[in-house]
Amino acid sequence: MGGKIAQKTTPVPISPFAAVWHVTKLELIRMSRGRAVRAAAVIAGIFVVIATLACVFGTQDSRATFVGTVRGLFPFLTMGLAMLFGARALSDDSETGILHFFHLLPLPRWPVTLGKYVGAIIAVGALMGASTILLYLGTHIAEPELILEHHVDLWRGLGASLAATLCYTAVFYFLGTVVADLPYLLPLLFIVIFELGLGSYLPGSWDPAR
Repeated sequence: MGGKIAQKTTPVPISPFAAVWHVTKLELIRMSRGRAVRAAAVIAGIFVVIATLACVFGTQDSRATFVGTVRGLFPFLTMGLAMLFGARALSDDSETGILHFFHLLPLPRWPVTLGKYVGAIIAVGALMGASTILLYLGTHIAEPELILEHHVDLWRGLGASLAATLCYTAVFYFLGTVVADLPYLLPLLFIVIFELGLGSYLPGSWDPAR
């Protein structure tokens, strides 16, 4: 009877909110090591640089026209970043095994799902916030005295960017899980059908002069 009796080990209990935090950190680490963050930063940077150069070297009329064009295209930057990080949040789990690890613990599934969503929001929100601030400064570079005078526009832009980040990331996060092998398929169809296709037929977009 000198041998030791093997004791059954049980998983260390972890609270759901602690699990959300751990999953969020792991998701951010995974994204920081991938190419998506660098690609998104380059795309956002090109967008801001082009807008800044147009405002610096363009005439007053061309600047007004280009700023209006940028405002029309900026939502698609939001959608692109939300799709890039949101749609692949769960499909890329094969690289880390986060879902498999946390499903071994006595936890519900929602902390893992929420943690990955929060990680995607932080990534998209940080890029969109930085892009919004840089775009605001770039479009006012020809008239720097208006930067403080028009500061309300900056705060409105940041608020709109945050709201769009929350909504589009949630939509693409869900759509990316439906066809996990092709996570960008349904998000792209959503953009083409709803944002580009049906947008011209919604109330408020009709032209009564036609």
